[in-house]
Amino acid sequence: MSNPDKPEDGSDLNARLEWIERDARLTEKFRRYFLEALRVDSEPGQATDQKDDSREVKSREDYFREMILIHSGKKIPKDLDAIQRIKFENKILNDPATRHRVIFSQWPRPVEGSSKTYITEENSVLGKMTPNRIQHWGASLFDFYRTQRIPGLFSLSTITTGSKMANWCRENGEADFEPARQLIEWQDQQPDPKVIEPCDIQQLIIDQEAYVHGPTWDKAREAKRGQLEKLTPEDWKLPEKWPPKSLFDPAAYPKPYETREHFSSEFKQWPWLFQTVPRLQQYIPQARLPKKLMVHDPWQLLRASGDRIDKPTKSKPWSEMTDIVHTYKLNLSEKHDARRKEDEEEAAKLQAKEKEIREKFLADPHSRNELPDGIAVARDDGPGPVRPHIFYVLPPKPPLAAADEAHLYLSPAAAIGIGNHSFVYHAEFEVPRSFLVEERLCMECVKEDLEELLSDKDNGINGKKVDPKWEQKIGKVVIKDESKGPLYLSIANREGEGLAGKDCRYLIEEGRHLLSADYEGPLRIFHSRVKYQNLERGQYCKHFRQHDKYIHPLTTMTRVAAKLSIQYDEHLKRESDNYQRFPKHFFEHWSGFNIIRPLHHPVPVGPIVPQFYGYYVPDNDSEAAPAGEEEYLSPILLVEECGKPIKSEELTADDKSECISLILRLHDAGWVHGSVAQRNILVQPGPLSGWPVERGLRPSIRGGLRDEWSFRLIDFGRSMDFEADENGSMRGKQLDAGFHERKQVMDWFNDFEGLSP
Repeated sequence: MSNPDKPEDGSDLNARLEWIERDARLTEKFRRYFLEALRVDSEPGQATDQKDDSREVKSREDYFREMILIHSGKKIPKDLDAIQRIKFENKILNDPATRHRVIFSQWPRPVEGSSKTYITEENSVLGKMTPNRIQHWGASLFDFYRTQRIPGLFSLSTITTGSKMANWCRENGEADFEPARQLIEWQDQQPDPKVIEPCDIQQLIIDQEAYVHGPTWDKAREAKRGQLEKLTPEDWKLPEKWPPKSLFDPAAYPKPYETREHFSSEFKQWPWLFQTVPRLQQYIPQARLPKKLMVHDPWQLLRASGDRIDKPTKSKPWSEMTDIVHTYKLNLSEKHDARRKEDEEEAAKLQAKEKEIREKFLADPHSRNELPDGIAVARDDGPGPVRPHIFYVLPPKPPLAAADEAHLYLSPAAAIGIGNHSFVYHAEFEVPRSFLVEERLCMECVKEDLEELLSDKDNGINGKKVDPKWEQKIGKVVIKDESKGPLYLSIANREGEGLAGKDCRYLIEEGRHLLSADYEGPLRIFHSRVKYQNLERGQYCKHFRQHDKYIHPLTTMTRVAAKLSIQYDEHLKRESDNYQRFPKHFFEHWSGFNIIRPLHHPVPVGPIVPQFYGYYVPDNDSEAAPAGEEEYLSPILLVEECGKPIKSEELTADDKSECISLILRLHDAGWVHGSVAQRNILVQPGPLSGWPVERGLRPSIRGGLRDEWSFRLIDFGRSMDFEADENGSMRGKQLDAGFHERKQVMDWFNDFEGLSP
């Protein structure tokens, strides 16, 4: 029997809203979902006349605040004054049990009877995904929705994403349904998944070098230069034998770098806020890892024989110890080389692509082709016909170098922890500077070179040998309007008394007025004669030599975690093999969020495991065995430092979901951890892309509850990849182990109480 109050035309948005608001069959929860989804004050890409709307405008952050409060399930007393209300709301927001990552949008379906299409597993379509292939991915919380599987059956809903649902609507005839059309248009403008890189290690290294006071290559100079004293020629006078045979040669260190104290007290006291040694967090392809590792071990920690060092000796500074150096070599698995080959193929493709772009452009220098690295110089103002622009082609950028040798420094004062089979330390990892810092192009040299080329009497702008066509207006400048209107949303009042939108609205996306002037036409080519500079090859140019930050060694110091194992134990070797077998997305931080079954809340798509920096074993060809029994030296697994073990009672509801998601993502990729324990889930302030000072200040956010933690799984000596089980004989064991691990993790995180009454 039809409902006379129900709108006949499903595309009438206002009528649909009115029907939803008064339909007695809908629960308050579902009514709220619909109203939140459909009440759009302006469409994406469409400007709104601000003069016709006098309501108060609130921010995107205010919108999220309202959504979090609505979905918290907590009732705010109506008799509170404004100040009391804010305090009560903040109490809810800062409660560890309050989720901040919630699904607050509803994808509209046509009213009952206007569509016979049900959403089923058989007609499901894919949306945007990261390489982990988990189907529910969204660039932001706005990209997650609940929707009806059967139109009109509000009690049967499912979780979906905007890109997934937009594709489904196109394939199933609902793309023209007006409320859905608006959301499809919105989704088409949302970004694709992308890798979020960690904090720029190059800039951290350069900043660290800039803090060194009075660097000089003049080793005979006794006093440091004052802050106001200028550089002298002696400061830049490199040693006579340059470049040195080894980047680690004492002659390759300017003063005062050669006197640096390892494991300084500053590092111990302020591990986050004032890092003198940057942490290595970047993904390093295995082919670039150092082949030889010189391990400096004054306390003989490589014996991995337990805590046999007395307290006075343990607390001695590095300078008072006699250095003991061992030679190690990189030991990568010959069997588990799939990711190594993928990385090499990816690097080769990238290099070939850059070469193709360059060669195609030089064969046809025109704006219709993709431009190589270079600088465009306009000769006339636009818009309209203009003389061809000049394009100054820069040399190809050299890739980061592979490292033949690196040095590792170990100290008992930097111990992280002791396991049943292993010892883990903070370690200082000294690598060639060119391993992490790209070669530099001096823009002052580029400017001088370009000016000289343009003024050349034969081939310059007005040179004698210049083709007359370059003086004709055969190009044009086109003005393009890339403006975009703002997006506003209103939401239902959480007390159910009218709409918050009657008094205010929320600016979700800023509008922008943007005009671009694009050149179209042929380009006149000039080739740069300036080369990239690397101190390993020779002295810097005169412009770089004006700044003492360019007086630096050929190596740089970073921080990693070094894991050692006791004698006759194979866990460390197996763990190394597993690191080499893990798919690349285990190490990557992707933008946006995933929803992973059986969780119902979005979680970030951060890395699952620490970065892998190599597995090293003693080089017996270089190590002279002592008289008598051969001394045991532990193999070394180098990985990224990822923080401290979690304590579940200190985590928020969102944090707990994120920890669970790491195990679920591991299982989804066909792996079982084999040693799930809270000590094997690490936490550190985030985001990984943030600067150290920013991450150090995270504890002050949200009343001490970190807004962004970074979590990671560790300890993979017992982990198993059942996808590699070709005959499937281990499938049952995988299911049992996976079920046990899921249950174990879920039990940890279901033990907290909500907001006290």
